[in-house]
Amino acid sequence: MTRNFLWKALPIALQPAIEAVENGVVSLYSYTTILRMMALDNPDFSEILEREGVSLTEPPAHDQLLSVNSCWFQQGEVVPTAATLAGLKAFGVQPVEVNFREGTSAAKAINEATDQGTQGRIPEMLPAETLAEELRETIALYLNTLCYTGAWQTPFDPERTQYGNFYTPQGTVTPEFMVSQEKFNTVNGYEDLCSATVGNVMKDGQTLFCAMMPHEHISMSQLLERLAQGGITSWGGAEFELHLPKFTIAGATNLSAWFPALLPTSMPGLGWYGTPVSVLQKASLKIDEQGVEAAAATMAVMSRTIPQMVVFDRPFLVLILNGQDDPIFAAVVNNPVG
Repeated sequence: MTRNFLWKALPIALQPAIEAVENGVVSLYSYTTILRMMALDNPDFSEILEREGVSLTEPPAHDQLLSVNSCWFQQGEVVPTAATLAGLKAFGVQPVEVNFREGTSAAKAINEATDQGTQGRIPEMLPAETLAEELRETIALYLNTLCYTGAWQTPFDPERTQYGNFYTPQGTVTPEFMVSQEKFNTVNGYEDLCSATVGNVMKDGQTLFCAMMPHEHISMSQLLERLAQGGITSWGGAEFELHLPKFTIAGATNLSAWFPALLPTSMPGLGWYGTPVSVLQKASLKIDEQGVEAAAATMAVMSRTIPQMVVFDRPFLVLILNGQDDPIFAAVVNNPVG
């Protein structure tokens, strides 16, 4: 059975952050939406996606996760097939014709769609002048924006928030730690890799927050490789005092560089063959006493054991999961204060 791409690809997608010993956040969930759009009326590419474990069926939507798709075609140069147009309609997309050669107006429209779709969390894909220059040779562009707002089932009390030590690879920093004493979900099957795991169903009842801190002698890569093999299939529970740092992180990823096999060599549904494709993503993740806010914008450009107290005071992994325990967002937190 082919492994789920959302888990299988995590070690690759977060490898740049791990290698640079920096914070990193990515949404393969948003990325797979872009891949499904590029597979419209493209049976060869659809076969590749299925072989790689990418579902060709769009996941069900829910209230706290807003996914918006859009696309632009070069005026007079792209004629989508009826099947592609029908597929785009199913994605909620009405294609827009623009003049990429001029660049500026197209860049403005794309950045406005990014800002609106992420509710201001990602105001632009690239600075307008830079994006306009990138678009000069473009014939088609697909965009997915993903915006998640999840409130904790039981909010953290701000009066209990306190400063504490967090041991980054570069030294000690002092972020604010949120503190709560209650019964939490825990992840079964990772006791040999993690000194602490915590999970909580969010208030919407449809998503879960999960944080996993490897043992000091275990690397983040080792944890991600295990998750890539098996994901999360079983939950336990324990009562303890949780200390979780507040943080806001953001980052950009060139997904076409990390997943070169997942680029279509042709787009018959758009009537062209052999034009290069690049995929860029920007993502952000914020955690505070009220809940979790996460956003991603993914753009495809076609160019010619549980202790009594759990303190997450070392680098850890954060996952936002849907009801099927698939990751919507994933982040490596090496430093919660910057």
